[in-house]
Amino acid sequence: MAEVQTPDSLTKPSSTAPHDLDLTGFLDEVLGVFEHRKHPFILIEECALGWMGTAVTPKEDVDILIGSQQLDNIIDDLITTGRWEKVAPSLERQSSAAHKDIPRLRRQFEGTDHELCLSFWTEQKYQLEVDGAKVEVPDCCSQNMPLLEERFDPKEPRGPRLLSPEGVRFVSQVSARSKDCRVPIFVPTIPRFLDADISRWRHDMENLPPAQQYWGGKSQHTTYLIRYLFLDQEKLLERILLELSERNRNELRKMCETYVRKPVFGQGPTEEQLRRRKANRDALRARNAALPR
Repeated sequence: MAEVQTPDSLTKPSSTAPHDLDLTGFLDEVLGVFEHRKHPFILIEECALGWMGTAVTPKEDVDILIGSQQLDNIIDDLITTGRWEKVAPSLERQSSAAHKDIPRLRRQFEGTDHELCLSFWTEQKYQLEVDGAKVEVPDCCSQNMPLLEERFDPKEPRGPRLLSPEGVRFVSQVSARSKDCRVPIFVPTIPRFLDADISRWRHDMENLPPAQQYWGGKSQHTTYLIRYLFLDQEKLLERILLELSERNRNELRKMCETYVRKPVFGQGPTEEQLRRRKANRDALRARNAALPR
């Protein structure tokens, strides 16, 4: 099962003794700005995936979906506090055309080596609207693969967990909100998240050379959801397809049909898995060969 999932920027070594360091409420100030601007706080990317039943670890940034009309206001509000500064994309993302113009802020926590980075994705950039179906989550960071949308529970022994089991901790020990902060935190619904991911993936595959494609042209987030929600099983895939936009249904079905599930320890791949693996390679080569160089 997944370990505690806290942004890398909050787990860097610190000169401050652990018992003297308390970063609880590290998003309070940010959440307050969003509340003041009457804009919902919506997590995307890895922080959102953590509440969708996947064992993914968040990257360096907390990624946030934001309306274009509010982007400058919210960034200016945070910079005005004197605790946030604009910075370049992380090294991991600098080679990606998809990330080069995403506004990014950084805060250094006084007296420590810890910092927090926020990346702001507009609706146009992420291909997802703010005013759409979303799910409220307990916190920013998750652990132990919680799945909040129970209707997508695959009911598999190695699958995600629902929030009901007693004795299982799903929220990181470093809470993003203090007890006094009541601003809700949201993630998109799984079908809307998939829609946006597949749309961005298609755009990159059709318009960017392989070297500029994030994750090498692979729809990584969709692959995570296929794996952990067992969408390579037809009956489970059909639940998702019913809520997916028509333009992306065939694409998701193709991804599921060619997905090769990792074999259980001690077992080699089946003939069907080998066939899917070859089909995956051939399809990727064909796409890349058709792209401009």
